[in-house]
This record gives sequence, structure tokens and C-alpha cells, in this order.
Amino acid sequence: MKNQQVVITQDDYKRKTNLSIQWNRWLLTPIGAWPNLRKSRIGKCYSLLISIICYSLIGFMLVSCSIFLMVEINNIYNKLKMVGPLSFFVMTIMKYYFLLFHENDIREGIERIEWDWKNVKHQEDRNIMITYANYGRKLAFICFFFMLCAFIFYFLIQPFGGGKIVDGNLTFIQLPFPISILIADVRDSPYNEIMLSIQILTGIVMNAIRSAICSVAAVFAIHACGQMQVLMNWLNHLVEGRSDMSKKIDDRIANIVIQHDRILKFLALTERALQQISFVEFLGCTANMCLLGYYLIVEWNPKELIVSFTYIAIIASITFNIFIFCYIGELVAEQTEKVGEVAYMIEWYRIRGKKKLCCVLIIAMSNSSIKFTAGNMVELSIYTFSDYIQYLADYRVSTMEKNRSIIGHDDYERNVNLSIRWNRFLLKSLGTWPNLRESRIGKCYSVLIGIVCYGLISFMLTSSNMFLVVEVKDTYNRIKMIGPLSFFAMTLIKYYFLTFHEENIRKGIEHIEWDWKNVKHEEDKRIMIEYANYGKKLALISIFFVYSAFVFYYFVVPISVGKIRDENLTFIPLPFPSSKLIADMRQSPANEILFSVQVLSGVIIHAITATAVSIAAVFAVHACGQMQMLMNWLECLVDGRSDMNKIVDKRIAKIVVQHDRILKFLALTERALQQISFVEFLGCTMNMCLLGYYLIVEWNPKEISLSLTYISLLISFTFNIFIFCYIGDLVAEQCQKVGEMTYMIEWYRLTGKKKLCCVLIIAMSNSSIKFTAGNMVELSIYTFSD
Repeated sequence: MKNQQVVITQDDYKRKTNLSIQWNRWLLTPIGAWPNLRKSRIGKCYSLLISIICYSLIGFMLVSCSIFLMVEINNIYNKLKMVGPLSFFVMTIMKYYFLLFHENDIREGIERIEWDWKNVKHQEDRNIMITYANYGRKLAFICFFFMLCAFIFYFLIQPFGGGKIVDGNLTFIQLPFPISILIADVRDSPYNEIMLSIQILTGIVMNAIRSAICSVAAVFAIHACGQMQVLMNWLNHLVEGRSDMSKKIDDRIANIVIQHDRILKFLALTERALQQISFVEFLGCTANMCLLGYYLIVEWNPKELIVSFTYIAIIASITFNIFIFCYIGELVAEQTEKVGEVAYMIEWYRIRGKKKLCCVLIIAMSNSSIKFTAGNMVELSIYTFSDYIQYLADYRVSTMEKNRSIIGHDDYERNVNLSIRWNRFLLKSLGTWPNLRESRIGKCYSVLIGIVCYGLISFMLTSSNMFLVVEVKDTYNRIKMIGPLSFFAMTLIKYYFLTFHEENIRKGIEHIEWDWKNVKHEEDKRIMIEYANYGKKLALISIFFVYSAFVFYYFVVPISVGKIRDENLTFIPLPFPSSKLIADMRQSPANEILFSVQVLSGVIIHAITATAVSIAAVFAVHACGQMQMLMNWLECLVDGRSDMNKIVDKRIAKIVVQHDRILKFLALTERALQQISFVEFLGCTMNMCLLGYYLIVEWNPKEISLSLTYISLLISFTFNIFIFCYIGDLVAEQCQKVGEMTYMIEWYRLTGKKKLCCVLIIAMSNSSIKFTAGNMVELSIYTFSD
């Protein structure tokens, strides 16, 4: 084989590194976000000064446009027209904040690129890296070109192309964005020229931020693809070797696995750096494209093509923003799968003994397919982009100090309480707390509360049914009664399933208590506390959303309407109608009694929903915490930890037992909540459709309290569905991370058949545990977005 080893000089290394990251440096430096700026005092001062200027310019534009919207605009279309710019300013501020927030991740990414260039040893690998560096560079330039086109059209061609405007004795240039007269009269000179200059400078800053983000995403993703191509090249030479490779096949296998691990860590770093930014971009661009399409349709005029072309240029720029994120996501996923294909297509059968098993892990890890996401909610791929267009048309890095933690009884009780406090409070109030039945008094209390709950909800269901059958004649009011009736029916079913699955809930709580009792290490305890707090917050947010709808429907509406006078009678309007066959609700004290009964029923009905959601949140988040702890154990599998057994076989056994416990706990959670989540999913979907219909029919600007009540109910139902979908997505993602972490550890250092344990963990993690609503609907963010 011809010797193609290369010697990298310092100048050559800098030149090739520059080939990869030049556009990133050019775009990040002017906005003070280039990480290497902070290495010197002057650089720090420059970065701080530029950040203040950028925030001030965008903040000024946001405030001035907001004042203009509130003070000077009266008609609806112009108010809608201001939503686009305002959302764009908010988006840009958020993206700039996240860009600075993830400065360390960007620095680490750049250092990894520099390391790759410094350590390339073979001409063939170098050529691959040059090819991909040039490709990334071209992609960054195309991003910049599209942003520049939109900027030129909106900030230069539109204001100057229309010429100066004459208004009485005043002659001025039309500004890209309106300014309130409270700030300055932009028709006067020099205010007109000053404001125009400020807006153009702000436009440069905003488009620089967008360009910088796109270029970072493009360069990082394309570099990762180049490194995967280099890895595939190494795999092709695994059997026979190459001039720059070790003569021992074990060393060649080790180098390939280390390279694959480096690539996966680089991709995880890129995902972490760009996840929130891409979500803001995706969400903001979607809203702005809808608005721009609307403006274009309304303002289309063949005689004023400059305005139309400006809107088209901005739409093209925004579409390209979404496309570039989806394209690089698709590129990375495709290249990851190719690594697995190449690992299978090499002559692995010529490798002796068990050495060929290394290919199994590489293939398994490649098939798990690394995917970039927008905020962990939207998968970035060409398929997503096509859906998007169709819709528009119709590890942690650091480790903690290793020391043991002695868990006292008080500490254990406090930590358990941190996890299950809200579950206990809600379940006890409904008589469904499993530990109640351990005493005779508890049993009596549980039975009594059960009778009260069933009695109140049944009374509401019966009285509303009687009202519908006996007193409602017109079609709309009959339809209006379907919502409350379905809501009472679904609450009865949920309460039944909550009591029916009492044993499963008890087992789940005992499982959580056991986990707290047996935590041995400070790092594991810290992880569990972190996730327990997260579960607690999620439960609190759920209760807030559920009871905000209750407050609006049971108190705000009756109070805002006030007492109604009917002949000689004065009465409070009830949240739900009641049949005259039961009582004349206009008469006192029947009115006050029925109102109190309905409010009490509302408290119970919403408590049942809040309980179901909080159990789902706490159980799922606890499982995620246990999986995070398992990943921590996996990291220490090879070298051990102070609280771990010194024998590697014992450490493997402990990890497998923990993984098995987590999977059983997830199966228990799924079993306990499957029917409840199905009733919630079905009922909320139907009620959201009905509420939307009621809102459209009954919309009246003079009766805002009623509209706000419907909106709050819609938000509450939407959140109920979202929380189930979110926790389902959280669990599925964490399961996959366990498999990824298993591959990323130094498993190749394990001797003999011990490394085979990793294959089983990866295989089990890739099967991806999924929560479902009645085994019919998969609970995930993708389902929620559908």
C-alpha cells in the first residue's frame, strides 16, 4: 500500500481549521458571541459592549413598536400587521440570549473541530475533511445570502424604492418599522434620518444573529458528517489495516470505537447548543410565515410590486431557515445510519474469534439513529419540513466528588415526601390514597368520601340530563349541554379507574419509597432530588391549569354576570343549569344550596383530573430520574466507584437489576394510567371541539368574561393532553439515552464476554418504552402536534 501519511505543520493546521470555522468567526465576532473573545480582557470588554448594544437596539425596536401598537393603531388589520415585527423582535432577543447562554458549548465544539484537524494522519482522511469543510462553508454562505436578500428588500429597497413621502410641508423617507409619535415625530428631520439609521443598524444585528445561528448549525453538523465519513473509511480498512494504522487489530478496533464515541458526543453537544434556538426559530418562523402569507394576500397590488417582492423575499428567507435546520438534521441521521451499513458490509467474517462482536455494537448504536430536534418536540428532518410546508399550504460533562451519603430516617422521610406529597394530598382528599385502608377509620373515611364523590357527580349528571330532556327545545342549547354531560361522564369513569387501580398506585409509591431508602451515593441522591423537584413542579403546574379553569367557570362568570332579577326574584346564575323538577333554582334558599353543591362538585371533579395528571407526572419523572442514575452507574462500570463492588461482574449485575426495576416500574405506571389517559385523551379532544364551537357562536366583545372562560377551559383541556404526551415523550427519550450512554462508555476495556451485557442494554433501550392511551394512541409530542 502506498504510504499516504501526512505531517501537519502549524500553518497548514491553522489554514484547514480556518476553512471549517471562518464563517462562524466572521458572523459571531461582530455580535460579541465568538467564544474565544473572552480569553483576553479587551475581548471580554468588547463582547460585553457589543451585547449591550445588540440588546438595546432590539429592545428599543420592540418597545417603540409596542407603544405604536397600543397608542396609535385602531383598526384590526394594522394591529395584526404589527404582530409580525413584534414576534420577530422577541424571537431575535431569545435566540441571541440562547446563543450567549450556550457559548461554552460552542467553544467546546470549535475546540473539537480544531482537535480533529490537528490529529488527522492520512491524506485520504484529510481529503474527506477538506471536502466536507468546503461543503459546510458553502452552506454557511448560502444561509448568509438568503438573510442578506431579506434584509436588503425590507430595510433598503422598500423604504428607498418608494421614494420620499410628501406630507404638507414635510418630506421624509418611509421607515421599515413604524415609530410612535410619543418617541419622536419621524416626519421631521433629523429624527427621520436618525430613526432610519437605527432601524437599519438593528436590521443588520438581527440578520447577523440569524445568519450566525444557521452557520453554526451547518458547520457543526457537516463537520460531524465528515468525521463519520472518515470513520467509514477506517471501517473499510479494519480487516487489512492501513499505513497509518496499528498492526494489531485490537488497537484498530479500539481507535474506531473511540472515534465513533467522539462523533456521538460531538453530535450530543451540537444538539444541546442548538436545541432551544432551533425551537424558537421553528415556532417563530411558522407564525411569521402565516402572517406574511396573510399580508401578501391582503396587500397584493400589481402596481406596487416592491411590497409584494419584499414579502416574498422574507417568506423565502424564513422558509430557508426552517429548511436548513431540517436538512442538516436529515443529513446527520442519514450519515449515522450509513455507519451501521458500512460496519455490516466490511469483511467482518474474516475477523477471528469474538473480535467481530465490536461490529454488533456499532451497528446497534447506528440504528438508534441520532436525531436533531427543535426543543425536544419537533424532529428536524426533510419529512418534518415537507409536513411543515404542507401545513402552511393547507451527559452532563462534569462529575461530582465521589463520597458516600448516609441516609437518616428523617432525611429519608423528607425525600420521599418531596416526591409524593402532592399525590398523597390529592388522593387523600378523594379517598383513594392506598395507605388509608390499612386502618378501620381509614377504610370508613375512604368509603364515605367515595360515596360523596360518586353522589355529587351523579347528581350533576342526572340533573343536567333532566334539564336537557325536559326543558331544552332548541338545537344549539342541546349541543351546549353535551359538553357538561360528557365532562361529568368522563370524570365518573376516571374516578372509577383511579379506585380500580389503587393496588398499582400503592406498588408505585412503595417502589419510590424503596428507591429513596436504598440510595447510597451523594451523586445519585442529588439526581433523585433534582428529578423529584421537577416532578413536584410539573404536578403544581398541572393543578394550576386545572383549577384556573375551575375558578373562571364557577366564580368569575357568575360574579361578572351578577345577580339576575326575574319578576320579584333575585338569584345567582348557576355554573350548570338544573331542572325545575328538582328545584326552582331562582328561589332562596334553593339557589344558594344548588350553587354550593355545584361548586363542591366542581372542586371534586377538578381534583380527580389534577390527581390523575399529578400521578402520571410524578411516576414518569421518577422513572426518568432512575434512568439518569443508571446512566451515572454505567459511566462508572469500567473503573468503579467508592460505593460500588470491586468486582466488575457484581457491578454489571447491579446495573442490570436496576434497569429491570425501572422497566417494571414503567410497565406498572402504564398499567395504572392506560385507561385514565385514554378517557382523558378522548374526552378532552371532544370537549375542545365543542368549546371551540361555543366560543365562535357566542363571541361578543362586550362579554369578555364568557369568552375568557371558554379560552381558559380550552387551555386547561389542551394542557391535560399535553402533559400526558410530554411525559410519554420524556420517558421514551430517556430510555434511548440509556442505550446511547451504554455505547459511549469504554466498554471495549471490558474483558471476555462481559461486554455482551452492553448489547442487551442497548437492544432493550432501542425497543423504546412508550406510554399509550388505552393501547391505541402513543403518548408523545409528535402525537400532540398532530
